Amino acid sequence: MKGWIFLPKQNSWLVLSLLGYVSSFALSQPAMAQVKSDNKKLTTDIPRLSELKFPATNIKGLLSQSETPTNPPSQENVIQVTSVKANPTDKGVEVILQTAKGQQLQVTNRSEGNNFIADIPNAQLRLPSGEAFTFRSEKPIAGVTEITVTNLDANTIRVTVTGDAGVPTVELFDSPDEGLIFSVAGAATSAQQPQQPESPQPQQEEPTTQTQPSQPSAQGDEPIELVVTGEQDDGYRVRNATTGTRLDVPLLETPASINVIPRELIEDTAPRRGEDLIPFVPGVTRGSGAGDNQGGNIPEFTIRGFGVARQTYINGLRDSQRFVVRDLANVERIEILKGLSSLLYGTGAPGAVVNYITKKPQALSSNNITFQAGSFNFYRGEVDFTGALNADKTLLYRFVGAAQDADSFYDNVEDKRLLLAPSLTWLTGNGGSVALEAEYFQQQLNYNSGIKFFNNPFLYDRSYVDPRDRGQRDNYRVSTYIDQPLGKNWSLNLSGQYIDINRDLDIFSVFSFTGNRLQFLTRPLTESYTQGDLRAEVQGNFKIGELAHKLLVGVEYNAFKADTILNINNVFTGSIDPLNPVFNVPLPRFILGKQFFGNTQYGIYVQNFMTLGRFRVLAGLRYGSFKSEVKPATATAIRTNGEATFVAPSVGLVYNLTDSASVYASFSRSTNPTIRQKC
Repeated sequence: MKGWIFLPKQNSWLVLSLLGYVSSFALSQPAMAQVKSDNKKLTTDIPRLSELKFPATNIKGLLSQSETPTNPPSQENVIQVTSVKANPTDKGVEVILQTAKGQQLQVTNRSEGNNFIADIPNAQLRLPSGEAFTFRSEKPIAGVTEITVTNLDANTIRVTVTGDAGVPTVELFDSPDEGLIFSVAGAATSAQQPQQPESPQPQQEEPTTQTQPSQPSAQGDEPIELVVTGEQDDGYRVRNATTGTRLDVPLLETPASINVIPRELIEDTAPRRGEDLIPFVPGVTRGSGAGDNQGGNIPEFTIRGFGVARQTYINGLRDSQRFVVRDLANVERIEILKGLSSLLYGTGAPGAVVNYITKKPQALSSNNITFQAGSFNFYRGEVDFTGALNADKTLLYRFVGAAQDADSFYDNVEDKRLLLAPSLTWLTGNGGSVALEAEYFQQQLNYNSGIKFFNNPFLYDRSYVDPRDRGQRDNYRVSTYIDQPLGKNWSLNLSGQYIDINRDLDIFSVFSFTGNRLQFLTRPLTESYTQGDLRAEVQGNFKIGELAHKLLVGVEYNAFKADTILNINNVFTGSIDPLNPVFNVPLPRFILGKQFFGNTQYGIYVQNFMTLGRFRVLAGLRYGSFKSEVKPATATAIRTNGEATFVAPSVGLVYNLTDSASVYASFSRSTNPTIRQKC
């Protein structure tokens, strides 16, 4: 059996007991949907196969086929289903949808082809972290091809049970402790004890709404877990990403090119840094301005011909603009938005946005310890602990740690790391949450400017860097994320972070040739960076006539400061033989100066995602302001200041050809302002 499992957060469950289907019985009897309550049966016929309207099978039919009507939202708040759990029974399998205790659900059911479809209005599948998810299980029992539980729209959950030869026979029960139960008789059980309707009702061509009955489940309160975790069927495929819209919009309906590197790919390839995953992303190459010939010190992607070292983000907030090698132990996935992005992300190069999504606390307890060893004295260990801190599972924690010690095939080049990343999530109820994250990352990485060729010999394994070279970074990050519902269709999202980075380098590397010798240049450098980011957004879902809207309105503020102490004048310290390097050059005294760089920017933006039939429209506008200031280390240098305002529009159109194919066209503008000099 294949499928996903999400274990409970609280005490009340919506339960779907799926027990199979008998094809021989279905050939002689129409499939029925039954509801039991207080020992009485109410029977609703499901149409025969000959009476069903099948989906279109050609282009003409696809273009003329109307959309399936969605249920109008009720006056109640949208109920959050925070996990899905599958359990075996004596007749088949139960699929349990977890809700908060005491929350009520309703069901609207119908048949379509071989599918039994139940829509649950005023409900959404949401993990404790706030992200949407989908449950799928293929061939769980005899007679059932597939079971899926997914978000149909912003207010509706859809449960689909697909039979092998026809519509499965489904019974509905209810339990105050567990929830609503969909029971489908298994093949063997149905053959032995076929269930006949006591009082058949007229067949319904339109869906009928049935409030939940009150008979409890016969399976008790301690079901047995059945399926394994992980989206095994999709492999590395990801259906949803928030980087392109910051809304709950599938990738298929987003008018942009977005690639997602999931955690499964990160674990399978065991990369040491994000740039090692470049071969798996089309149109992406290693950055040319990476700070050294091997690209080892400064991380950078080149996307669509533009370097995006300063277009990296973490959970949607701007990451440090300089010299941060991000360790992947605390990264859940990497989302890459290709193309122009100023609408949501402000100033930056037009190539792309790289967004690192960190790991989030989970209600299901999990403790993982891994260790790696490899060539060139590579040793690395990781720990990942998560779970709940209280019985109600409303306070969740996660701790990720990593330590690494590694040499390189280049002489005198080492990469030592230490990562500590604790996080907490408080589930405030009704889908709300408050999350806190902290991260400390230290890296000791030698500067590397190795020369490949010299007078014909190929010197692939030599780095002409003095062993006394010292390079260390200490990165600190503290972040908070608040998600608070404002009624059934609106929510408020607040996020902020503070980053502090200290970078200390003593570089003694080759600068030029003198005859057959290599001459050294010293470049000591000490840098301190601070950065603050604040963002507030309001999201809302509503309809105007037949047009459904997902609205996003936000305001953002960013501030970055860098103080640098560096060697003002180049100091040549001597030379070495490239074929037999001996690093015994005496260290000189330095003339130091202090340089300052800072910038601030803010933006106000609005974005609307509209749905009409098979068409999707995403349109938005941003107004932004940017200021920068540079104070050189020497008094004779020119002090520069820059200031600019800009307007960044964006519009995109998507047409869904099928459930797995769409076409889109888009127009957008990106801004990377220049700096005007002032003496």
